[in-house]
Amino acid sequence: QGLCSAANQFTLGQMLERANVTEQEAFETGAEIMVTTVWTDIRPFLGSAGHYPCDLDHSNWKEHCQPVLTFRRLDDPDPQAFSHGYNYRIGKPVADQEGDSKRELRKLTGLKVLFNVEGSGGQFDAVVTGTALGSGLALLSLAAVVADFILLYMGPPHKRELYRKHKYDEEEPQ
Repeated sequence: QGLCSAANQFTLGQMLERANVTEQEAFETGAEIMVTTVWTDIRPFLGSAGHYPCDLDHSNWKEHCQPVLTFRRLDDPDPQAFSHGYNYRIGKPVADQEGDSKRELRKLTGLKVLFNVEGSGGQFDAVVTGTALGSGLALLSLAAVVADFILLYMGPPHKRELYRKHKYDEEEPQ
């Protein structure tokens, strides 16, 4: 069993109601609804209430990491709009009684429900942390080698000699 109690949480009527769409309006003109599920940690963080990324290190994270659902209508419900509701047209070739070929254009309406699931969670992993630190240290040492190469071999000649003299202590052979 997952974090939600059932697969179908809402009826179509409840989804329309939460998106401020009447059933009659949906039947006549159609509607496009976005259902957004945001998984967040609902515990206060540093005394501040809000929604935070799920902390998967916490022993009872399943109690605190809960979905927050929002329902929003995406189409334009204004009857004066160019195309309100959710509809589309399809053409179907038909033949009339004389055998002439014609096209029948149908306007179809319906419900379009889009689902968007968002969220982030984190869990500490020592291997990933060690790899990141090792890579960072390797890049730092590589940066020093690249800087030395540029200063010793690609800079202006008088600056190259100055850098070489300060970088290497040259001693006279005895």
